[in-house]
This record gives sequence, structure tokens and C-alpha cells, in this order.
Amino acid sequence: FYYLCTKISLQTENSVIISVHIFVIMRNPKPTNFARVLKKAEKSKFYLNPDLHMEEFARQIGTNRTYLSTYLNEEMGTCFPDYVNELRLEKAIELLDKGKHSHIKVAKMVGYNSEYTFRRLFKEKHGMTPREYALKKKEEREQNQ
Repeated sequence: FYYLCTKISLQTENSVIISVHIFVIMRNPKPTNFARVLKKAEKSKFYLNPDLHMEEFARQIGTNRTYLSTYLNEEMGTCFPDYVNELRLEKAIELLDKGKHSHIKVAKMVGYNSEYTFRRLFKEKHGMTPREYALKKKEEREQNQ
């Protein structure tokens, strides 16, 4: 749930000001529905945007950053940057497996502004740099021919 509060002030004929606070309780989508919203967003490849911001993404999927953050933490056990990086690294693997682009170009294609950040995160996840991974995949493709 999240709350919206507004204050309305009215002046009567006798110049008496009446102020009323109105509280509206709004319910965010159920986690199962929200999971579907995120899957649909993933299919749109929102994570490839190098200028991605959590607030803007939350707005695009019809929620607020607080609910998005809470959902990612409580339901998925992650945070927004880690969630986005995971999706970017999955896409990077897909592109590197095809062998059509250099690891530097892949970094840009999957939304990283910094090659260093891409290399560091890739190595943390896969135990080798993107270049090493690309070379390994190239050797595997050559052996299978």
C-alpha cells in the first residue's frame, strides 16, 4: 500500500476557513501480477538503455520507486542495479556466444557506458573477462566445425 494525502481548504460565506485532509490508500499490484509486469518489461529489453533510472522505469511500469525497490528486495532478493546488471550480463552472453561483435561493442550494446564496469561485473559473475569468454567461445565454434 501507499498513501496519498491532500489538504483542501474552503472559505464559507462567514469567512470561516475549513481545512480537510483527505487520505487515499492505494494498493499496489499483487506480487504475482507484478512479476508478470516485470517479465513483460524484460521482453521489451528496457535494461539496454544506458541512461536507465529506477524512478523512470518504475513510472513506465505503473508504480513508484519505493514499491519497485521493496518488491525486488523482498520477492526477488536483489536490488535494482543488480537486477539490471543480471539482465545485461545475460544479454551479453547471448551476443558473445554468437561471435559477431567484439566484447567492447557488446558492452555498449547491452547498456554499459563503461567498459571497465562491464568487464568487472562480467568477471565477477563468470570468472573470466568478456574477452576471454569470447575467445573461448570462438575456439569452441572452430572445434565444432
